[in-house]
Amino acid sequence: MPAADVAAPQPSVPATEDPRPGQTRASAAPAERPDPLAWVDGWFIPAAIGILLVATAIRLPELGLNPFHHDEGVNGWFTTNLVRTGSYVYDPQNYHGPSLYYLALASEILFGLTDTAMRLVPVVFGVLTVAIVLGLRPALGSVATLVAAALIAISPGMVYISRYFIHEMLLVAGTAGFVASVLLYLRTGKPPFVISAAVALAVMATTKESWIIELGVLGIAAVVTVVYVNVRTGKPPFATSAPARTTTTRKKPKSIWVDGVEYRAADEAAERAIAFYERLQAANGGDVRAGRLVAEDEGTHEDTEADLVAEDVGINGAGASAEEAAVHVIADED
Repeated sequence: MPAADVAAPQPSVPATEDPRPGQTRASAAPAERPDPLAWVDGWFIPAAIGILLVATAIRLPELGLNPFHHDEGVNGWFTTNLVRTGSYVYDPQNYHGPSLYYLALASEILFGLTDTAMRLVPVVFGVLTVAIVLGLRPALGSVATLVAAALIAISPGMVYISRYFIHEMLLVAGTAGFVASVLLYLRTGKPPFVISAAVALAVMATTKESWIIELGVLGIAAVVTVVYVNVRTGKPPFATSAPARTTTTRKKPKSIWVDGVEYRAADEAAERAIAFYERLQAANGGDVRAGRLVAEDEGTHEDTEADLVAEDVGINGAGASAEEAAVHVIADED
């Protein structure tokens, strides 16, 4: 009997003793430090809700306190024309898209043509931007996501443009939504993120012509990020992390020929059935099992045949009984 190729256990050397010649000193693996911020995961949802409430509370009050700025007045003029005429004609010299005006039209329908109603549109997109950042938790982790969302929520600049009836907040929200959707799709591969990326891109494209510049900047940022991460991890600068595709030989499905028709197995259970049928054929000298036997009257018409005869309609002609399954087709001897 051949000996099993099993290595004999070697005596261990205590870490406190000097090793003998040929032996190495045993060392214990360092214990992993517990994450001091692990508790944040359990409080993520309450903290996220709190951040959204703070962002809303900062942006909503006294929207109509101060009169429209010059830029707001221009946008208000376009919106007023849309309200009065019901149509919008794009002007290339304006360099802005219709998204802000049509969203303001919806706000006007709900709340009237007021300063507050117009400024509600950027407020909504300002809070939406905070919510989009909170949705990046799978990519950034709980701590980084909450910190980023909190900073955006209380940022003086972000609060200002969130209360300002101009296109910028819509463009920011669309850009954030596009980046978040792409990152989450690359991480999860879920199709809904493709749809959300398309919606975000549509918001960008219908808000300002500068959206095409933002796409170029995002493309540069993506390339620089890949190069930076690869250099930090010791990889070639432009190496991709996509796994190499492996070619696998696909197993040909098991099949059997019956009366000139090939029946292929669709699953493992069908393969076992075909294997059993092949053994049955071999045991009966290669004879083929009969299928469903149907009389001339088919069990429903008038019986005009005195003899007991039936026609084999094949194994797919409805379920055969046990007696019919035992019948085999045997060629006549010449």
